[in-house]
Amino acid sequence: MILDVGCGVNPRGDVNTDRFIKPVSRCDGEISAKKVKNFVLADGQNLPFKDATFEKVISYLSIAHVENPFKFLKELIRVSNAEIEVTEGHRLWYKRTPYHKSAVNIKWFEKALALLRDQITGYYITCEYGGFPHPMLTIVSFPRTIHVRIWK
Repeated sequence: MILDVGCGVNPRGDVNTDRFIKPVSRCDGEISAKKVKNFVLADGQNLPFKDATFEKVISYLSIAHVENPFKFLKELIRVSNAEIEVTEGHRLWYKRTPYHKSAVNIKWFEKALALLRDQITGYYITCEYGGFPHPMLTIVSFPRTIHVRIWK
């Protein structure tokens, strides 16, 4: 079974969680428990599931919306019994909104995963690159999106 933490209006899991049921930006639709399959209203920093419940846990563009991203990542690892996949926008690329509580980069993930090394067997970090988000600085290339795969 796959758990999608921070599913928003685009659920990808067999079980889908989010802490919001109202839109978090003008682009988002309202999350409907009737429309989202197996929806559970939950904060990703305190998931209401037993340890090692899910084969795979995914989170797409959600870690920036929590106050404590380390606790969030630790919870994803706790409820997974095999694999965790996290995708997040790099802090230099995505525009901050009132709903963004934290910002992460590659070094942050490396440090966090080093602290959690006794709970995982390995990880792999890749990035999608793009020009700097300013029309005058298109020559400079920064990570646009960070993809992290973690194994238990």
